[in-house]
Amino acid sequence: MRLNDLLYKLKSNGANVVAFTEPDIDNQLTSICYYGTPEMRKITQNLDLALKKLITMYRITYEQGNGYSCGCCRRTSEQTIDLNTIEEVQDWIDELYASFKFPKWEDDDDRELISIEKEIGVDIKDQFTPNQKKVDEIIAERQKEKDEKENKKEELKRQQEYDNYLKLKQKFE
Repeated sequence: MRLNDLLYKLKSNGANVVAFTEPDIDNQLTSICYYGTPEMRKITQNLDLALKKLITMYRITYEQGNGYSCGCCRRTSEQTIDLNTIEEVQDWIDELYASFKFPKWEDDDDRELISIEKEIGVDIKDQFTPNQKKVDEIIAERQKEKDEKENKKEELKRQQEYDNYLKLKQKFE
């Protein structure tokens, strides 16, 4: 339904409607406003909504280091990551804090959060704090993965030693 058609339909049904036009574009009708009584809502309830799914983006800016602490070798770079939901931002924050306690890779703990922006120039990083329970879960999961890798290495080492033992035993029999 076109906006003009909606305007006339609402007016013909007794609605008090205000029309807005744009003088920049030949006074074209760009929006209307009316008091939404239950009778008037019946007329507009099946209209498609603009911005039905509002997209919000969060931009995290952080400084990534190379893991070296001495001044001659240390290098940093400013990096950004864009996330769509507040939950993704919270997960990223939890991962960041878990990395300080239990790094996943060599320079994983060499990051410094600069800002979290929902709108350009509006830093909202103070609204986020790490979820300690989630951070502890991440650390426990990383520790479990590390222990499993070490156990596999140990098992492989034992198997190799046993295979070497069997080879030596066969030589002397």
